[in-house]
Amino acid sequence: MFHADPSYFDTTNTNHIEQEVQVIIRESILKFNDLTGNKSSYRHIFILGGLNNTDYELLNDQLIKMRKNCDTIIPLVEQLAIDDLQKFLKSIDYSCLTMNLYAVDIVEKQGLVPITDFTAVCDTTVSPAVFFFAIFYDLEKNLGGDRRKVQPQYFFSYDFNNKYWNIIKNNSCTSEPDYFVELMHKFNDNNSDYDTENVKHLMMTYLSKLEY
Repeated sequence: MFHADPSYFDTTNTNHIEQEVQVIIRESILKFNDLTGNKSSYRHIFILGGLNNTDYELLNDQLIKMRKNCDTIIPLVEQLAIDDLQKFLKSIDYSCLTMNLYAVDIVEKQGLVPITDFTAVCDTTVSPAVFFFAIFYDLEKNLGGDRRKVQPQYFFSYDFNNKYWNIIKNNSCTSEPDYFVELMHKFNDNNSDYDTENVKHLMMTYLSKLEY
């Protein structure tokens, strides 16, 4: 699991948006290869993040198109082989590049605008593997740096067997933006009869052990 540096790609390059998506893919493959020494060993890829603004919506839509047509995609950037590009696209279980609430004038208001951010956790040492992310909503100044003092609004836990997201609301949080209604539609909750409290407890335990 790693963070794709936004400085590697240009969200405003609307005339060459597929090229920018391929830059994200190339940098991900290079980082994965550096971490593992074997770029062909990945099986499940999740691309999550971005902002709910026009620039990231274009990136998101382009990535979806590329996934649907992965067998005909050819590289448009250097250091990206066609086999690596197509294998990467085929290995994506889920992608969403418009996840976080976009706030304007963050610098001007010194972090005094509400935003969303998320923390993703993956544990492959257990069976079945655990993969989830917790999404937070607060002022920008409270969501950076060290361990967060606010509780997450929602947990999104992925079911690898059924390829569904289990979405759990943290009822201890009362304030949330209308944006969360939009976010729910981006993830397919299976509405299954799972033990919500037990799953939430498990996720909070993972979060409490993270080192920032």
